[in-house]
Amino acid sequence: MKTRVVMERINKRVRRASSLVEVLVVLVILLIGVFSVVRIFPIGFTYLRNNESRMRSTRLAHALMEKIQNEAANLPEALCYSYFTGVSGSLVRQFVLDEDPDDLTGDPANPYYKDVNKFRFVVGEPVKIGLPTPTAMATGSIYIAKFGPIYMDRAITLDPAYPQTAAEQNYSKLFLAVNSAPLNVTYGFKQADPNLYRGRLTGPQNCVIDTNEDENGGAWILFYPSARNRTFKIRYSKLVNDHDDNDVNALDDVVAMTVEVIVPANSFTWLPIPGVLTDDAIQTGSEVVTREFDRLPLTGSNSNWDPEDPYQFKIISPNIDAVSTTSVANLGIIAFNPSGARFVNNGQDPFKANLDYAALDWHIIHDDRDVPAVIPGGDGEIPFRTTLTRLKSLDYINPDNTFYEGIFPGGDTNPLLNTDILIVRLDTGGILNQAQNGRPGDYGLLKALDPANSPANQDYWANTDPKTGSYSTGTFYINSGKVPAGTPIRIFYKAQGEWAVALNKAMATYRETNASWLGTLTNVSLDTSDPTQDRFVDSSLPDKFWRSTSGGGAGALYFARTELNKSVVATLQARATATSPWKRTQPLQIVIDTPDTVTVGANAVRVGYADVSKHLRRLGWDGAHDNWRVVTNIKGVSAKSRVIWKDSLEKNTPWRIQDLDTYLTQGTLQ
Repeated sequence: MKTRVVMERINKRVRRASSLVEVLVVLVILLIGVFSVVRIFPIGFTYLRNNESRMRSTRLAHALMEKIQNEAANLPEALCYSYFTGVSGSLVRQFVLDEDPDDLTGDPANPYYKDVNKFRFVVGEPVKIGLPTPTAMATGSIYIAKFGPIYMDRAITLDPAYPQTAAEQNYSKLFLAVNSAPLNVTYGFKQADPNLYRGRLTGPQNCVIDTNEDENGGAWILFYPSARNRTFKIRYSKLVNDHDDNDVNALDDVVAMTVEVIVPANSFTWLPIPGVLTDDAIQTGSEVVTREFDRLPLTGSNSNWDPEDPYQFKIISPNIDAVSTTSVANLGIIAFNPSGARFVNNGQDPFKANLDYAALDWHIIHDDRDVPAVIPGGDGEIPFRTTLTRLKSLDYINPDNTFYEGIFPGGDTNPLLNTDILIVRLDTGGILNQAQNGRPGDYGLLKALDPANSPANQDYWANTDPKTGSYSTGTFYINSGKVPAGTPIRIFYKAQGEWAVALNKAMATYRETNASWLGTLTNVSLDTSDPTQDRFVDSSLPDKFWRSTSGGGAGALYFARTELNKSVVATLQARATATSPWKRTQPLQIVIDTPDTVTVGANAVRVGYADVSKHLRRLGWDGAHDNWRVVTNIKGVSAKSRVIWKDSLEKNTPWRIQDLDTYLTQGTLQ
């Protein structure tokens, strides 16, 4: 009996011990499961955030593409890699020709040239001169550079005494040049009396050219008379020694030329076109003639608009003051001579201008939109949202542990004058909250200080709460009492993740030249300690192509390396022998898809080329260089929007890239 009782007690203790072990095992299993689930959350949050970034990048790329498709008439001729070197007041601009457009590495010699910022020089942005708008600075037809702020030298100021000299005018053109739309060209003979062509020269947008087909000692040009001195730029393709033979099928060397012609006031006579010798000729149809606009100072005796000569403009946006002595930012707000609104071409086309400038920084995001037409809040506020969220504010710390100094390049501008968001009215060029250097006041703080009046004194407000405020959500509040609904505005800002949105496109036109053109390029070292940073540069645009000179059935079109992966349209001719008739292709869409290297002296220059052999062989081509040619100038047809960002805020995080390509040619301003 006693034994049974003892055994029962032992069994109960064993069962109790066994239950405790089971509980401990279950707890361990639960803890392992909980820890596993907890570890999944950061990965899941990271995945969701990265997925959100990809969605935003797609939206940004589509937004830019839709914008340029809807505004094809405002599409620039090209976006190039233009490099500035030197010190303030004596900078020199060169176009880099051997850079791969997909190379996102930085330039060790200049922080302005890195990732997508390498290709940012805007060439030929078209502007229609509209009706004048009065502003605090000047009255004129107001326009804001589409891809501004622009890269400017601090020596170029709004001082009334600038620009006065020809040297100041020429230096200013390096950073903002304004030229006319191409003039209407007709053909004539230099031997004829200029008065015989007055019927063709119906206005300043026309000219007459003698291409030297009649061997009269060079090419000549005749312009509409004016009471002002004028400067014209002429781009053309020269046929070298065109008159040395009588064979109309002979192929002459072709050289792409860009020259200037200065026309004295009240002159009405034939003027020689530089660069065309007695036996040379200009290839008919290759001429592009534009007139340079004169920049006037804002005030002073030379600031008055000429009512009879609309080729004038003023810069009305001041430079953003800089600590350094070199480059600064400028919003690129321009006033054109209001008389241009009444100058029309052939009774229907509006008067136009083309801008050349360097976009300051593609990392400055700008949203163009109208103030929403919604019912305002109690203080007249209208909310609007930027495309990106998590905007950078002046208290943000960069991935390299430096303080963010604002939307303009860090270390170059005065932090006391900088801003993290800037809103500009596109109709007047006015900066919202100008007195605060564009920065918004905090809505809650304004209400606390003066509930009745403070918000009404601001053009727009922000909520500066670090977690739910404007900079986190991208939500700001426009004061409808000062900026009414429907007003077009442009919002400048930068976003965490180093976001950038850039446009790249093929040149509108490529001109044929011979391969010896490569021998004129300059090899510039961007970093004397690193030979890999040497670049081949030229003072003119990368708008040239040349045909391969090798035989054996190799037919290739060569371009500058900067044109790699762009699409063009060309029409080719070929013949079976030197005496066979020429045969012509239909216009062909060709991709510059192959990188190559050619030798220039002791240097190897990187280029891009397109193999056209298969198209030539269909015409019976025999493989000889002299038996094929390009019929006309080559037209560029591709455009690309590129968005880059970083998923992580670590300094060395690789770039994420979202590209969107399309085929798009420049439209016509109406």
